[in-house]
Amino acid sequence: MVYRRLGVALALALMCGLLAVTLGASAGHGQSPGSSFSQVDRILVSTVEDGVQPFYVVRSSSAVSPDGNWVAFTTGGTGIHGVPTLERLYVRNLGTGQAWTLDADVSSRFFRLGAVTDDGDVIVSTNVALVADDVDTTADTYRVGPDLAPELVTSGTDGFAAFSDVVASGNGDVTASLEKPSPDAATSVVVRDASGGVVVEGDFDDCAPGSCQLSLSDDGQTLVVARTGPEPGDWLGNRISVSAASELGANTAGTPFPSTPAAEAGSAQPRTNWDGSAVLWAPYPGDSGVVMMDRTTQASRSLQVDGTVRPLDLSADGQFLLAEVQPDGLEPAVTLIDLGTGDSFAIAQANLAEGVALADFGRSVLWGDQAPTNSRLFVDRFEHQCDVVGAERNATDELVVCSNGRTLGHLGDTAAGSASWQAPRGAVDLLATDTGWYVADADGYVMAHGNAGEVSAIGGAQLAQPIVAFIGDPTESQTWQVAADGGVFAFGLTQYYGSTGDIALNQPIVTAMATPDLDGYWLVASDGGVFSFGSAQFHGSTGAIRLDSPITAAVPTDTGDGYWLIAEDGGVFTFGDATFVGSAAGTLGTGERVVDAGQLPPGQSGYWLVTNTGRFIDFSA
Repeated sequence: MVYRRLGVALALALMCGLLAVTLGASAGHGQSPGSSFSQVDRILVSTVEDGVQPFYVVRSSSAVSPDGNWVAFTTGGTGIHGVPTLERLYVRNLGTGQAWTLDADVSSRFFRLGAVTDDGDVIVSTNVALVADDVDTTADTYRVGPDLAPELVTSGTDGFAAFSDVVASGNGDVTASLEKPSPDAATSVVVRDASGGVVVEGDFDDCAPGSCQLSLSDDGQTLVVARTGPEPGDWLGNRISVSAASELGANTAGTPFPSTPAAEAGSAQPRTNWDGSAVLWAPYPGDSGVVMMDRTTQASRSLQVDGTVRPLDLSADGQFLLAEVQPDGLEPAVTLIDLGTGDSFAIAQANLAEGVALADFGRSVLWGDQAPTNSRLFVDRFEHQCDVVGAERNATDELVVCSNGRTLGHLGDTAAGSASWQAPRGAVDLLATDTGWYVADADGYVMAHGNAGEVSAIGGAQLAQPIVAFIGDPTESQTWQVAADGGVFAFGLTQYYGSTGDIALNQPIVTAMATPDLDGYWLVASDGGVFSFGSAQFHGSTGAIRLDSPITAAVPTDTGDGYWLIAEDGGVFTFGDATFVGSAAGTLGTGERVVDAGQLPPGQSGYWLVTNTGRFIDFSA
C-alpha cells in the first residue's frame, strides 16, 4: 500500500466560540474544510443525587466514561479560608439519572479519580482504606462500582510520584501510573492488569511530578510515555504494548521503555486513540502546534497553531483534539479541534486544568470553570458531520465509515474508530473482519485498522473510473476491488472471473457482491442491472424497471441462490431465494438516503439498511 504524507497549516483566531482555520490544500478524494460540527447542548453535571451543586468541586479530579453516559467527580479538599472539607466522590449517569456516592469518613483525606467506565465503575487512588485487609494506604488504587464494593487493584508505595499521573483503559482493567519504590529511587512507570499484577515497568530518571505524562489506549494495549527534560529534545518513551508481555521479553524492574526515533525527539503531553494506532503529542514547551502519527503507516502530520497549544484529550477515533490554545496576547481557551478539517470551537476561557476530557468519539466534552470558592463541571454535546457511505454489522460489532474516511462504531465491547486524517483520500466502502476492518477509497487504496492485516490493492495505478466497492474475505486473502465501469481487480489468492470494463453500460456500477464460497461475484449498476461472473448465478434484476430511486446496495443470501437489491429511498427488491420482509420506502427523513445494507446478525432472519445519517433500520422475518 502507498500512503500520502500530508502537511497542514493551522491558524487560529478566537472569535465567538469559532476559531478561523486555514488548511493546506490536499489532493485526491479526501475531506474538504467546512463546518464539521456544532454544539447542541450544555449540561451542568457537578450536581449530587438531589440535583444540588456542591459547595466545592475539586478542580483536579473528574472524568467522563468513554460512551459519554457516566460522569464522576470529587468534592472537598481545601475550601475558603483554608478550611479542610469532607472528601466525597460522586458518580452520575447522565441518561438514566442513576447516581451513587463514596465518602471518605475522615476530613482532609482524598480521592484521586483515574477513570469512570461505561458500567459506572470508577478507578480511584486514595489514602483511605476502603477494604478490610488494606494495610498500607499511602497510595492505593481501587475499582469501585455502584454496588459500593471496592476491589483493591494495587497497594501503593511510599513516595508515590503523583496521583495526577494515573491513567486507566476504557474498561478500567488496565492501569498505568508513576511510582517510586522508595524516596531515593527513580520514578517507575508501572502498568498493571485487572488483578493488580505488574505487566511492565520501566525507570525514568529525574521524572519529577509534572515532568512526565502518560496516555493509555482504551483497549489497554498501548501506553505512551513522554518526559519533558531540561533541554529541548529530551524525549524518553514510545508506544509499547502493555498486554503482550511475551513480546517485551523479561519485564522486570529497571527494564526501560524503548525511545522514540530521533526525528520525533522533543515531545510532551502525549495522547493516543482507542487502540493506539494514532498518537498525538506537542513539541517541546515553547513551540506551537502538535504532531500526529499513524503508527500503522508511520505517516506523520503536523498541525501548526497561532500561539501555544497544550493537548488535553484525544477522541477514541483520533478525529478530535481537546486542547488549551493560547493565541499571542489572548487568554487561553479550551478548544475542540477537528484534526481532519481543521474546524475548531472555543468552549471556554476558564477551565479545570485536569478536569477536561472527550468521550463518545468527541461528541461529549467534559470541562469546568473555576472560581475562588466554587467550581462547576459541564458536559457539552456536539453533533459532528458524517456522511455515511458504508457499514458492517454482526452480533457484537457495528461500524460505519464516513465519506471523509472516518470510521465510528464498536468491536465487541470496545469503542472503535479511526480518523479522517488517517484516510486522506476519504472512503467509498468498508469491509470488516473479526479483528479489524478495511477502508477503501476511490483511488484504489485500502487502509487496514484495528488488528486487520494489510492487503494488496490497486492504489497508485491509473484508473479509468473510480473504485466503488471492495468485497471478499481478507482473512482468506481473497478480495476484489470494483470500479464504476465494472473493472474488477483481483489480489492475493483471488481468482479473476471477468468484468464489464469493455461493455457499454446503461448506468455505472455502484456496488458488488461476492458469493458465499468466494468463487464468483455479482456487479450491480445504479439501475439495478446485475452482471454475474464465476459461480455467481443471475436471478433477475431491475434493469428493465423504471425505479423511483437508484439502487445503492445489494446483499446476497447465505446460499448464494438469491439476493436483495436496495434502492436509495429504502425500496427493497428480492430475487432468487431472497425473502421480502419489509422496506423503508416512504419512511426516510428529508435528505436521508439508504447507502448500504446487510443481513441481520446470526440467529436473526432478515436484513438491515443504513442511511447516510448512520441510522440502522432492521427488518426481520
